[in-house]
Amino acid sequence: MKTPTAFRVLLPMLALLAVPAAAASSAPERFMETLSQYCGAAYGGRVLSEGSAQGFTGRTLIVHLAECHADEIRMPFQVSDYRSHALIVTRTENGLRLAHAHEAADGAPQTLSNYGGDSTNGTATRQEFRVDAHSIAKLEAEGIAHAAGNVWALEVVGGSVLRYELVRAEGPALVIEFDLANPVDLAEPVIAYQARMDGGERFVASILD
Repeated sequence: MKTPTAFRVLLPMLALLAVPAAAASSAPERFMETLSQYCGAAYGGRVLSEGSAQGFTGRTLIVHLAECHADEIRMPFQVSDYRSHALIVTRTENGLRLAHAHEAADGAPQTLSNYGGDSTNGTATRQEFRVDAHSIAKLEAEGIAHAAGNVWALEVVGGSVLRYELVRAEGPALVIEFDLANPVDLAEPVIAYQARMDGGERFVASILD
């Protein structure tokens, strides 16, 4: 007996519905996959809003998606001649973590380094990272106001823009957009970092050859 055509069409759809939810990729996984599409290249940025975060307008801004893995993405961030910033996104048990690493010329972490926050929701194209207690202590020790209200965000917009945001209690403090459609050349290598737990510090910085 032949299976009716309509039923044959319906069978694949029913099979998809039968896949357990756990088998589908989570939003953090999909976000890492989204970022990884742009790995290996560097992209120029422009400031849309500086707010209370000073020091970026008028500078050359370049982000380099240097290394992309399933559980970690390293993005050195150049601000004119200063080449020792990096953004690091890592997988956690509950979602994703964003850290800001800052190194001195000798490769040692600066006093204000390895701060950031955690995201437990988000989408495949946008994740928001609320500051954690570890980072609040670091930021407040440096006299940075409103640290307890910091929220950072990374978003891929329309497949052509990587948007970095810092929002504080009083509103947007910094918005930078990087042009993913037009990679730029790096005049020289930027410093990148390796995120790891170690001795009470969340991250240990290292220079890539």
